[in-house]
Amino acid sequence: MCARDLLRVMTQTSGRIRKCANPPCPLHFLDTSRKGQRRWCSMAVCGNRAKARRHRTRHDRTTRADSA
Repeated sequence: MCARDLLRVMTQTSGRIRKCANPPCPLHFLDTSRKGQRRWCSMAVCGNRAKARRHRTRHDRTTRADSA
């Protein structure tokens, strides 16, 4: 049953199966968002980490520029 369901999902929604945008994350997910632009397997985990990393990078750059 599981394999049959996987094949059905893969054939009916092939363009919506994506790999998580967090490089160390091995997961793939079915993008069920309206626009089809979901990036992370979980916003609470991978999405939050990516956004925190981006914020930290941006903050570090402005802090270094202010201290120079």
